[in-house]
Amino acid sequence: MRIARILTNRLAICLFNVIILMITMSTLYQAFKLLFNLTNDFDQIEGILDGISVIFVAYGVALEERDSLMKFFELYPKYWTAVEEATDHFSHFYGLCILLLGLFMEVSVDVVKIPNTILNTEGIEWVVFGIGFFFLILASVLLRRLSYVLLRVRKFVSKVARES
Repeated sequence: MRIARILTNRLAICLFNVIILMITMSTLYQAFKLLFNLTNDFDQIEGILDGISVIFVAYGVALEERDSLMKFFELYPKYWTAVEEATDHFSHFYGLCILLLGLFMEVSVDVVKIPNTILNTEGIEWVVFGIGFFFLILASVLLRRLSYVLLRVRKFVSKVARES
């Protein structure tokens, strides 16, 4: 149970955010290189965007269900505090947003994969992938924002307590 407490800690979440952000920045760099060259490496772009979207979907689900994980590993009610409750709240909100953006990234990949007889994307694949990259950038911003909020959650909780 100690490992579960460590892995669900808000500082561990911030560390995971940094790791995923590093992967994301590398992904964006590689994908933009492929997107703006003239060889139309759309298969490689599909693979890159599909892979990172799966990471965001999985991580979003884990974040969203932090409070359930805390209960499952019997960390609540023993370690429940106002800071943990706020961490759960922020994790749920940002996790849901990240999950949805990851799904939107997957949709952008699948729109290109659909046969052109159903949805003709021939010649505009770069636009569809660009939309997927936009969702990836938004998800990255949310990861940074979540880290910021989690690092300041004690101040947020004490401010709310003073106002009550």
